[in-house]
Amino acid sequence: MCGFMGIPTPDLVKNMQDNKFTAFFAVYFIGSTFQGILMNTGAFEIYKGNTLIWSALQAGRLPKLNDIVAAFERQGVQFAF
Repeated sequence: MCGFMGIPTPDLVKNMQDNKFTAFFAVYFIGSTFQGILMNTGAFEIYKGNTLIWSALQAGRLPKLNDIVAAFERQGVQFAF
């Protein structure tokens, strides 16, 4: 892609192309680390427009399906189950 755009390929990209197996595990490890950091906050919120209808921080837990359905129904959303 860099060659197509007329710019030299960065050394990091060349190394990743030459060592695909190592690059895969590096990306996987970094992604898992970021996921763990984000999940540890416990912050999970659902909004309808600008209205907060579920907050895991306020409830102290993640929502179950019936919690989500009830929260939307309180906002006037009807589901066809």
